[in-house]
Amino acid sequence: MQRRSLWLSVCTAVIGYVAGCSPVGEQGATPAASSIASGGSPNGALDPGVGAAGSAGEGGDPVASGGAAGGDGEGVAVGAPLDPGGGPALSPSGTLGGDAGSELAAGDAGVAPPNPQLERLSALSARLAPLAERTVGFWLAHGPDASFSGFHATLDRQGNPIAPEDKGLIQQSRHLWMLSTWYDRRQATPELLQLAAQQYSFLRESFVDAADGAFVYKVSRDGSRVVDAKKQMFAESYAIYALATYGRVFGQTDATELALARFASIDASRHDAQNGGYDQRSDPGDLPAGWKTQEAAGERRLLPAGQGWRAPRVSGHGCTGGWT
Repeated sequence: MQRRSLWLSVCTAVIGYVAGCSPVGEQGATPAASSIASGGSPNGALDPGVGAAGSAGEGGDPVASGGAAGGDGEGVAVGAPLDPGGGPALSPSGTLGGDAGSELAAGDAGVAPPNPQLERLSALSARLAPLAERTVGFWLAHGPDASFSGFHATLDRQGNPIAPEDKGLIQQSRHLWMLSTWYDRRQATPELLQLAAQQYSFLRESFVDAADGAFVYKVSRDGSRVVDAKKQMFAESYAIYALATYGRVFGQTDATELALARFASIDASRHDAQNGGYDQRSDPGDLPAGWKTQEAAGERRLLPAGQGWRAPRVSGHGCTGGWT
């Protein structure tokens, strides 16, 4: 079971939901090439205006071409395009979806019926908008590392950077995705553009292994030293999606090409032609050597062997505990 990153999962989910797209999920697999090239919504989200049938992956898998509605862990294929009113498209004869046996009542031709699901989603969006604003505001104010670029690895409750300082691929990639999506859907400001460019540069310069083009798992705070050199497809999927989104939003073809190149490499070596999907059986885990998990009171805690637990603290890669 992959480690759940509660804090940033919630942050990304809220930001993506209110911005009109869904976040990259916690247990996703590698996105398909068409999704990478277009920078579409991950986790099976239904993009505005997209009506082609698609599928949502389990646990937040990015999907190939959008058009599927569904939350974390499940998805419902959508086969009919939506009209501007949110209902199924009307044919010229006034039928729903072109079905000759479903004529509308007289006087209703050309008027889409109410869509309770879209009304509910609109209400939820309005409720979550203030939370998204506060969440983005917090990370924009306290997250960027002014000394070494990238985002701080760990913050306390007041937003002050604290140890551990090493920066992980999943964390830094998700920040790049957030910056790009927020710029695209909410605030197209020069400040966000510059911050996203800095985040992209840090990701590219610090995490890409020149020997094989793959992404390493973790680097030092300044990005000059590799702390964990393992190549994990789960983590690299975040980088691929973030780069694809950044490339689409800002027209940066080099970011898109990097995402496509890494996907092509993974697709060639890990695609399961017999069963579909990608073979992750050889993927290294998340926990460093000597660490263990502890299930207690409905919580899944990460503990270094032989060490105790104290109050959690805010991290860019989840709400993590400190060690005594």
